[in-house]
Amino acid sequence: MTTFRRLAFVALLVVVGNTSAQQTPEGRPAFLEPGTPSQAELDRQKADNLLREARTLYGVGVLHRRQDRMIEATKMLEKALAADPESTEIRKTLIPLFITLGREDEALALGREVLRSRPTDVGVSFQTARLLRGAGKFPEAISVLQRASQGKEAEAKPEGLLLMLSDLYDLHERDENYAAGADAQERIILTIAAHREQLLFGNGFTKDDLLNTLAKAHERLGRCCLHTKNYARATTAFRTARDTLMKVDDPDARRLAGRINWNICEMAAAQEKWAEAMEALDAYLEFSPTELPPYEKKAELLRKLGRERDVVPAIRKLATREEFHLGVQLLLAKELGKDIRTRREAERMCLSLLEKQIKPDIYRTLFKLYQSEDRMNKVLDLLDDAVRVANSKEGEARLEEREAAQERARAMITVLRTEPALVTALLPVSLEELQRVGEKRSFQAGTWVFLGTLAARVKQLDKAELYFRQSLVNVPLDLEYQVYAGLLEVLRLEKKHEEIIKLCNEAINGRRPAKNTNLWMFQSSLASAHTELGDFTEALKAIDAAVKLSSEDTKMRTRCHKAEVLSRAGRHPEAIAECQETLKEFPRPDAIRTVRYALSNCYSNQGDHAKSEEQLRLILETDPNAPLANNNLGYQLADRNVKLDEAEKLIRRAIELEQLMRKDAPEEGENAAYLDSLGWVLFRRGEMVEAKAWLEKAALLPDGADDPTVWDHLGDVCAKLNDMNRAKQAWQTALKLYQGAHKRNNDARRVEVEKKLKTLPTG
Repeated sequence: MTTFRRLAFVALLVVVGNTSAQQTPEGRPAFLEPGTPSQAELDRQKADNLLREARTLYGVGVLHRRQDRMIEATKMLEKALAADPESTEIRKTLIPLFITLGREDEALALGREVLRSRPTDVGVSFQTARLLRGAGKFPEAISVLQRASQGKEAEAKPEGLLLMLSDLYDLHERDENYAAGADAQERIILTIAAHREQLLFGNGFTKDDLLNTLAKAHERLGRCCLHTKNYARATTAFRTARDTLMKVDDPDARRLAGRINWNICEMAAAQEKWAEAMEALDAYLEFSPTELPPYEKKAELLRKLGRERDVVPAIRKLATREEFHLGVQLLLAKELGKDIRTRREAERMCLSLLEKQIKPDIYRTLFKLYQSEDRMNKVLDLLDDAVRVANSKEGEARLEEREAAQERARAMITVLRTEPALVTALLPVSLEELQRVGEKRSFQAGTWVFLGTLAARVKQLDKAELYFRQSLVNVPLDLEYQVYAGLLEVLRLEKKHEEIIKLCNEAINGRRPAKNTNLWMFQSSLASAHTELGDFTEALKAIDAAVKLSSEDTKMRTRCHKAEVLSRAGRHPEAIAECQETLKEFPRPDAIRTVRYALSNCYSNQGDHAKSEEQLRLILETDPNAPLANNNLGYQLADRNVKLDEAEKLIRRAIELEQLMRKDAPEEGENAAYLDSLGWVLFRRGEMVEAKAWLEKAALLPDGADDPTVWDHLGDVCAKLNDMNRAKQAWQTALKLYQGAHKRNNDARRVEVEKKLKTLPTG
C-alpha cells in the first residue's frame, strides 16, 4: 500500500465500520434525499482531496529541489506533510533539505520518526547518525548504524553500506573500541569482495576507487589489530594494504604503498622486533616523508638495537639529504645537544638556521638547549636585544632591522607562551637581574612587561607584580598603559583589591600621576575593586566617573559595568533600566549583543530566569555561533533542570566553537566555565561518571582552580558516586573560595556548602 493511499484506506475503514443506518432522534432509519451523499462518502471525498493535494505539493516540492530552490521546496514539502501527516516519503525528502537549511534539530526529529517505522532504512540511518554525531549523541549514532548495517536493505545497497560502516568505524575509534572498529573494517572488505561488480558498474566506482577503499580498510584493520595486540592479523592486514595499493595505476598510490611500511614498523616495534622495525622504517624513509615521527623513530630504534653511537651519524646523514626539512635539522640539533662535547655545534646550528628563517620551533630547540645547560640568561639576552631593536627610534636602526627584530620577538614570545617549563626556568634568572638593577645595564621596559605577562600566565603572580612594578620605574610613555593594565590585572588575580584602590588613586591624583593613560581605566578598576569589597557607595561613585571619562568606544561597556555594580548591590530594577537605556543609545549590532549579555545577567541576578533566557535567545537569533550565549543559556537551563537535551547541545556547541577559536591561539587553553557547564548538565541527566571527568578537567585549569562553583559542582557529583572523601575535599575547597570572595554575593552559596559538609559522616 503506497503512502498516498493510506488516508483513503482509513476513510474506507470508516465506511465499512459504520454498517448501521443513520438514525433519527426517535430511532427510526433516516431516508436520504436522492443524490445526497452520506457522511461516510463525504469523509472519503475529503480524504481523497487531502491525498491529491499532498501528491501535488510533494511533486512541486521535488521539482523545486531538482532546481536547487531549497527554500521553496521545503515550504511545499512541509505543506504536503501537513496534508498527509503519516507520510514517510515526505519526511525522508525533507531531512536533507532541513540539513541544508541549518535546521538540524528538525531534521533529527524527522529521522527518528522515520526510523521508528523503518529502522533499517539506509539513507535515513546514515543522515540521522551524522546528525546524532553532531549533537554529541555518540551511543545512539552507533546504535542507528549497527541496526541499519545489518538489515536486508543494506545488502541491496552496498554503496550505502560502505558509507555507514566507515562512519561506524570512526565512532568506534573515537571510543577507542578497536575490536568493534576492526569488525567494521572486516565488513567493508567483505562487502567489496561480495559486491565488486555491482559497485563498479552500478554505483560509479572506478577500479582505482575500489582499490583505494580496500587498501584503506586493510590499513585501518591493521591499526585496530595493533591496538588489540593481534600482531599476526595486523601484519597480514598491512601487507595486504601495501600490495593492494601497488595495483593502482595512479603513481601517488605507490607512494602510499610505501607509507604502509611505517605501519609495519610500528607493529614490529610494538612486538619489540627492533631489526624488523628498522627494515620497514628504512624502506619508508626512502620516500622522504614530510612528517617528523619517522625520523625520530630512527634514533629510537638505533638505541633499542644498542647502537647509541650510530644515532648522530645516522640523523646527520638524513639531515644532509633532507636539507630543507626543518624538523630533521632540528632533530639533529637536539641529538647534538644531548652530548656536552657537541652542544656548541647544536647552538651554532640553531643560530645559523635563525639567520635563514625566524621560526618558533628553532627558538624552542635553542631555548631548551640553554635550559639543559642552565644558561637561561642567554634567553633573556636574546629577548631583550630583540625588544630593544624593535622599539628603537628612527635613526637608531634601519626599518628592516626593526621589522626583523619584531619578528624575532614574536617568535620567542610564542615559544615562551606555550612552554611553562621554560618560563619556570627563566623567572629565577630574571629575578636575579631585577635585584641587580642599577649595578649594570637594565633590561628594556618592554622586556619587564613581557616577563610580567609570562609570570602571570604560569600563575607566579608575586613575581609578575614585581616585574610590572619595576616597569613603572621610568616607564616610556608608549608603554605606560600596557604596564598599568598588566599590573592591575595581576592585582585583580591576587585579589589585592586594596592595592588596586591605592594604585588607581595614585595614578589619578597622587604624587606620580599617569601621563599617557586615560583615567577612565583607573576609575573603572576602582569601581570593580570597591564592588569586590562590598563598598557599593564608592563603587558607584567611581563607575559614574568612569562613564563621564569614557570615549565613544568605551562608553557602552562602561554603562554595562555600571549595571553590573547596581545588580551586585541588589538594586536590580536600576540595573535593568541602565541596560535598557543603553540599548536605546547604542543600536549597533555588536553593542546590542554586549548589552543583552549584561541585561541577561541582571535578570538572572533578580531571579527572572524567563527574561534572562529571552535575552540570550535574542543573541543567538542574530549569531547562533556566539560561544558565550550558547554556554550561558545551556547552563541556565541545566541549573533549573529543564530542557536538558537542548542545554547539553548548547554547551557542547559552545565548547566546539571555543576550540575552533583556540586554533589561532592554542596557548590560551580551554575555558573552565564551559567545561563546568557541561559537567553540570551531565550531572542533571544522571551521567555521573562523565560529569565527574569534565568537572575534574575544569578544576585542573587555572580559571577553574579558583572558581568555587566548579568545586561545589564536583563535590555534588562525587557525593552521588558515593566518593565521600573526594566530595568533602571539593566542598571544602569551594567553601574556602566562597569565603575569600565578597560575602554579599556568595553568602547563600557558602551557607549551602556548609550544610552539605555537615551531612557527611564524621570520622
